[in-house]
Amino acid sequence: MKFRPCLDLHEGKVKQIVGSTLAGADEATPVTNFISDKSAGYYAGLFKADNLTGGHVIMLGPGNEDALRESLHTYPGAFHAGGGMKPENAGYWLAEGAAKIIVSSYIFSEGKFSADRLAAVSAVTGKDRLVIDLSSMKSDGVCRVMTDKWRRMTDLILSPAVLSKLSAYASEFLIHAVDVEGTGAGIDTALIEAIAGFDECPITYAGGISSVQDIEKLNTIGHGKIDFTVGSALDIYGEPKRSFADMAVLYVTALPIGNPRDITLRALDVLKECDAVICEELRPAETFLKKYDIVKDLYPLNEHNAAQNSAEYIRLIKKSRSRNPAFADPGNELIAQARQQGITVSVLPGASSVAAALSLSGFDISRFFFAGFPPRERAERMQFLRQLSGRPYPIVLMDTSYRLHALLEQITEIFPADALMTLCLDLTKSGERVLSGTAADIISSVDRTAKNKAEFVLIVASYIGAK
Repeated sequence: MKFRPCLDLHEGKVKQIVGSTLAGADEATPVTNFISDKSAGYYAGLFKADNLTGGHVIMLGPGNEDALRESLHTYPGAFHAGGGMKPENAGYWLAEGAAKIIVSSYIFSEGKFSADRLAAVSAVTGKDRLVIDLSSMKSDGVCRVMTDKWRRMTDLILSPAVLSKLSAYASEFLIHAVDVEGTGAGIDTALIEAIAGFDECPITYAGGISSVQDIEKLNTIGHGKIDFTVGSALDIYGEPKRSFADMAVLYVTALPIGNPRDITLRALDVLKECDAVICEELRPAETFLKKYDIVKDLYPLNEHNAAQNSAEYIRLIKKSRSRNPAFADPGNELIAQARQQGITVSVLPGASSVAAALSLSGFDISRFFFAGFPPRERAERMQFLRQLSGRPYPIVLMDTSYRLHALLEQITEIFPADALMTLCLDLTKSGERVLSGTAADIISSVDRTAKNKAEFVLIVASYIGAK
């Protein structure tokens, strides 16, 4: 999920219009939320300064060609151009600097979808440079695509199956929620639910967004897969509801716990597109990113600098996405501050050493207690372990390998001698080891002199009582 910029052009000017009013009897005076005294090139320059790509520039009627050219020339290769696009002019606008062409009404005839017309446009642009606009509204319990300046309801019903079929011709979809577009009345949840099951190519949703709650709701219903654009509610278009500077998304991204091939495709997409990466340790992050030919500015966030750096990184986040996990590290402080300041936070799930170790333990894990990292000092660690006594479900502990023996020896002093446990070392790496037994069994199996700096996961099975 990411923010996509947008520019609507009407009578040669940048405007924010309630789209459905373009279909009124007097098209010269649609309901207009904002008319800018700045050029299309000015806004293109704003988006260029923040490295925002994949946005759309739409010509709402004739007389907007010069403004479209200005935006494309200011920021070439960044915008998707739409408005009256067809096979005869698509190639021209690509040559003028459009990254992709948006086709809408042309692919319908008298309200009926035409596969031949869509194929004709796709033949000119190529699938990779074509976006299909499927602006829709609710009717009789379904979402139907609208055409001809949203005057005419078509025979095309929005669904994952329909999107899958159309994706043979295009690389993206742009979907305006006709019922709420330009109103700031909140997102169209029915429309989003209708498309949420599709994930074969990007979708950008437009319509009704006016608050961070709208964005978070879209993120939840769309499973983090649907991009969004905000128009009338943005401060750069005259409305102070949402700051343009706050439109970035903070991505909390799970990275592999050992084997770099365990990264998800979606996480790689975000890492390739993001402006910066906030990570716990610089060197491992740089090494990992290089494996996928990704070069980004890296910023450290760890237990030593979280307090002083989180506020600074909030400013950075407004132009970036982060991969800092927050299960047992200082990412939680950064995430909390981001939410307090209205920044959208989205998660990209992936590998988890805790989940992997639990699945390997063989214990009943319908419930478990994550105890995290024990204190480093012996006396404090003893007290910590005593407080864990009596729990009727598995206990999960983590630490660095050079403190493993000290922890196991203290466990033998507190836990019953027959308490079973599973130790996971170097999970997903070539030297992965999973040891099960009592603490004494594991102590005898692990080389005390091994110079392993990796973290381990130790799961102690359920038991009652302590020594």
